[in-house]
Amino acid sequence: MVIHTYFDKNNTIVNNKSVNTGLNPVAELFYGGQNGLEKYSRFLFHFDETRLKELYNNGTYTDLSKLKHVLRLTNTASFDTGLLNGTMGTKQRANSFDLIVFKINQEWDNGVGYDYDYCDFSNPKCAYAIGASNWTTPRTGFSWANGNGVYSGSPASITIGEQHFDKGNENIEIDITEYVNGLITGEPNYGLGIAFPRGFEQINSSSLQYVGFFTNNTQTFYEPYVETTYDNHIKDDRSDFYLDKPNKLYLYVNVAGNPVNLDNLPYVEILDMNDNVVQTFDSTEVNHVTKGVYSIDITVPTNNNESTMYTDNWLDININGVARPNISLNFVVKDSMGYYNIGDESGLPKKIAAGNRCNAE
Repeated sequence: MVIHTYFDKNNTIVNNKSVNTGLNPVAELFYGGQNGLEKYSRFLFHFDETRLKELYNNGTYTDLSKLKHVLRLTNTASFDTGLLNGTMGTKQRANSFDLIVFKINQEWDNGVGYDYDYCDFSNPKCAYAIGASNWTTPRTGFSWANGNGVYSGSPASITIGEQHFDKGNENIEIDITEYVNGLITGEPNYGLGIAFPRGFEQINSSSLQYVGFFTNNTQTFYEPYVETTYDNHIKDDRSDFYLDKPNKLYLYVNVAGNPVNLDNLPYVEILDMNDNVVQTFDSTEVNHVTKGVYSIDITVPTNNNESTMYTDNWLDININGVARPNISLNFVVKDSMGYYNIGDESGLPKKIAAGNRCNAE
C-alpha cells in the first residue's frame, strides 16, 4: 500500500529579510554572501497527517514498524544536466553539499509573496510581499521561539534527516519515518523545514550557491509529497500448505463487500479429519494483519500427520456488537518432500557457461 501526502502550505524565508515567497512554485535554497555578510535561505513546509491517522486508528495500519515515510521533492535541474554549474544572475548552482530536514515547533503561516526582490516602477508585474511568515515572524504579532529563522545556532537537536548532494541535481529523498509515526500516534504537527547545515550557511563567496526544488505551487506533477508505504504483503498458505514448514492461515472479514474489523480477536481450533482438536490458538496468538484480515502461524509436523485434511475453526466472532457463527475453513497438507529438496541434484540452480577462455602461451 502506497499513499502520497501532499503539502498544504510551504514558504521560503531569507536571512534577515522580511520577504516571504509562499506562492512561488520554486523554493530556492542558497548560501554565500557579499562583502562579508551571510546570506542564506530556509524552506518551510507542512502536510496534513489526518488520513494516515485514520488508517492507523481503523486498523488498516496495525504495525507501525511496517510503515516507511519518505520525503520527496523534485530538483528543478533534475531533468536537464546542462543546468549543472549554471548561473542565474549572481547565483550559481551548487554542488557537493548537504541539506538537513529540521522540525518546526510552533504554528506559522504560509505567506503570500512570490518574488525575492523589492518591486518598484521598473518591474510593475513583481509580486513582492513582506509579513508572516518570514525570517523573524511566524505569524503576525509573534516571534520565532527558538530564534530568528525558526532556530539560531546549531539545529542538531531538531534535525531529523540529512542528504548529501554530489552533482546538485539530485531529488530530495529523505527517510522521516520516526517523525511521521510520532504524528500518527499523537505528537503535534507544526511542519518541517529544509536548510543547509550551519557550516554552509556561514560560507562567504563571490556568488550565491543555490539549489531549487518545486513547491506545492507548481502546476506540474513535480509537486512535493511524503510517500508512505505499508509492508502488508499477504501470502496465504491455505492452498499450498506443507508439513514441517511454518505456514500462515488467514481469515478475511467483510460486511457488504467491505473489509471490517472484528470487535475482538477470535481464537482458533485446528481439527483433524476425525474432528479431533490437535492445536489451539488463543486470541493472543491471532494476528490482526490489516483492516478485516487476521492470521495465525502454524506448523504441522509429519509425525502427527495421520490425516491429509484439516479444519481451522475461528471462534468468538463479533462484529459491531453482533455475535456471528463460528467460521470453519479447510486446508489440505502436502508432504514436506515437496518443499525440502535435500540430496536431489535436479533441485540445484542451473548454471550457464560464459564460454571458454583460451590462454596464449
